Amino acid sequence: MNKRLRFIIFIIVMLLVAGILMYGNSQSKVKISDNKVIIFGMYGLELPISNIENIQLSDTIPEIITKTNGFNSGNVKKGYFDLKYFGESHLLINSGNPPYLIISAKNAKKVILNLENAKETKRLFNEIKKQLSL
Repeated sequence: MNKRLRFIIFIIVMLLVAGILMYGNSQSKVKISDNKVIIFGMYGLELPISNIENIQLSDTIPEIITKTNGFNSGNVKKGYFDLKYFGESHLLINSGNPPYLIISAKNAKKVILNLENAKETKRLFNEIKKQLSL
């Protein structure tokens, strides 16, 4: 009975780990609604458009010094990371898939994200930029 219980616990733990890895590696979804940028998924957030001071597209981001609280699985980085020049920033990126959308907000950490491909990231950049000019 003891072996069977250990095996069941092992299977449950392995399923939980696999689920967390799948969830963490899944692409964040972004929606602009009610004058907010809403990012769904692991380490998602809501950012009011009125708080955004600047947005830019970049093919690179500053060097990541350390992860302070987050998920890091190869190229996928989600959560809070200390970046050279930027300090603690909120990353939701696949680091092998530029460009990156860098959002500077009032009284907040920089938010750096990209979507599944360059076209989608540029589309989001243009959509947010349009909202900012209203």
